[in-house]
Amino acid sequence: MVKQYYLNNFNEKDKDDAKVIRLNDYEIIKKNPFGYLPSNLNQLFYYMNFKSISKLLNIENIIKIQSNFNDEIGEIELLITNKNNQKYYLKIDKTNTSYLKSNLDFYQYIYDRSFMMLYYGTEW
Repeated sequence: MVKQYYLNNFNEKDKDDAKVIRLNDYEIIKKNPFGYLPSNLNQLFYYMNFKSISKLLNIENIIKIQSNFNDEIGEIELLITNKNNQKYYLKIDKTNTSYLKSNLDFYQYIYDRSFMMLYYGTEW
């Protein structure tokens, strides 16, 4: 089994002095090869280099990125720090974009595409 890698978590107080930013293009979620859950987006950011993340988020000189995610509710928070020690906070959830999914969405997806066979036998 392959081990999954994720970004390090951050404390809630770490984001207090961070500048709130928005993601302009949510296509990255749709094109994510790992999937549509917040944990999958976390994995994608883990493997991306800082230059690519800088280009995506329009933040120069990134030196650290941390994340908190919750697949149950479909939410991911990113805390990005640049070399000037400025912090940026990005929250993506199901209210921002329909591309991000939660566990319940996948359960519903499987249920909708499943079928059940019932056998009713009668005795004479």
